[in-house]
Amino acid sequence: MIAELEQAVAWLESFGIAIRTKRHAIYLRYLKLIDKRWREAGNMRAADVPIDPKRMETAAFEAAQLIRIWQAFAESPPDGLDAKLKIYAGGPELEREERPSKSGNSARDCGFELDVAVHFRAAGPINLTEGVDVVVRFQTMPIFIECKRPSSQQMVAENLDRATDAIMLQLNHTALSSYGMPAISIAKVEWVGGVVLQGNSAAALENALTSWMARFDKDYIQPWFPTLRDGRLIAVLLHIPYVGYIGDSPSIVGVQLGLIGSRFVQGTIAHRDLAKLTEIVRRANH
Repeated sequence: MIAELEQAVAWLESFGIAIRTKRHAIYLRYLKLIDKRWREAGNMRAADVPIDPKRMETAAFEAAQLIRIWQAFAESPPDGLDAKLKIYAGGPELEREERPSKSGNSARDCGFELDVAVHFRAAGPINLTEGVDVVVRFQTMPIFIECKRPSSQQMVAENLDRATDAIMLQLNHTALSSYGMPAISIAKVEWVGGVVLQGNSAAALENALTSWMARFDKDYIQPWFPTLRDGRLIAVLLHIPYVGYIGDSPSIVGVQLGLIGSRFVQGTIAHRDLAKLTEIVRRANH
């Protein structure tokens, strides 16, 4: 991870971003220090890690996210990437240090938006400048995606409504067949850095993530979908950053995305398209 993060940081710098004092440079220093101590100790225990657990997990998660973005877009950057990266590179070291105002959250907001773009790049060309956070040209048809990171569970429905308002502005101003999709990250809803999972195997972690998604669907998405009146809003995209533990193995950090489809599209062309998009996202998760 260290070598890849070094390359990803150098890529950020190629956009004219001064990185030395920003958070990804701090994460790189943490990971190098942990690696140095591990090499010196040989069999390092958790108590021997020279960084507190929260900073270590944040460094690993944020490093993995930047590496994903770099690997996805270094060769073929979408329109608007440079502007997003300049915001993304900022922000406080830890998510809990974000300010309540949107201006204090914009760096990780952009990280979420770019994570969504990474997962959808196989669906078609990406654009980051068309009125919502991410636009995907799927089979020449635009999909408008607006991303929200609610600060609490009580804010989920309100954030879904706000995302829908932004999407509808675009749907109503295009003559093309098109879809809309609110995207919700539960990082700030469930835990300040993601979801913490434990299991005895990778399959157990996968099952736990599936259970998280099913519960979120039942508690938040199913009650919300009947309030919609436009069939072009075909799904909600759920974004689950997580930290996983399998026995005594080192922690696993990652992000799982999943599409929760509207039951109103059953048996329609939109339902077929949603199935294709669901498979694209599923493959991108692995």
